Amino acid sequence: MWEEMEDVLIQPEKFFKKHTKDKPGKTLKFLGFWAMLPAFIVIVLEGFLNTGVGTWLNMSTWLSGIMLPGMALNGLSVAIAMGFFVWLGIIIGVVVTSVVAHAVIRIFDGKGHFGRTLNAIAYGASPAYAFGWLPLFGVVFALYSLMLQVVALKEMHKLDFVNAAVTLLGIVFAMSIIGAWAPMLASIFQTTYHPEIVFGTIKTAALLLTT
Repeated sequence: MWEEMEDVLIQPEKFFKKHTKDKPGKTLKFLGFWAMLPAFIVIVLEGFLNTGVGTWLNMSTWLSGIMLPGMALNGLSVAIAMGFFVWLGIIIGVVVTSVVAHAVIRIFDGKGHFGRTLNAIAYGASPAYAFGWLPLFGVVFALYSLMLQVVALKEMHKLDFVNAAVTLLGIVFAMSIIGAWAPMLASIFQTTYHPEIVFGTIKTAALLLTT
């Protein structure tokens, strides 16, 4: 995986030409591997807060015996769940972005099929997910990933550089519109399906198993 990431970072044109026809499974496997890094960071940070490690560091709390093993296990389960949803969110987000991107690409007369669009978006975005969590360097990798996606669209859809860049701007614009509607859709989902019942049930089960 690291050799492929090295090629994405250092030899993007060569990499995208070589991987133009990759199957979706291979592309998402690559993305999923690197998406585990930010997910792991979330698990570590949330685990520190939710398992009561921070509470243990407070001597008065430790002496009072407030921290219980069940609380720690429950907090760890929450941290792992959050990490998993971060990982899953990255995968779903890239797929949704690829669907929107493919519609925009058609406007600019892109030559490739959806698989190539998924490859361009996923491979191009992977450095941002792999290294975007690094302090000070996160913005650099995010901007570099945008440039990589331009190069990927150019190579995989036979676009010139200007059309590829304009296509990416169109994708960003379309996704910003979708993002603006996302809170309302999430509110409708929450009102309709009551996900708190599901998570509440999981939390109660975890507490019962650890007490």
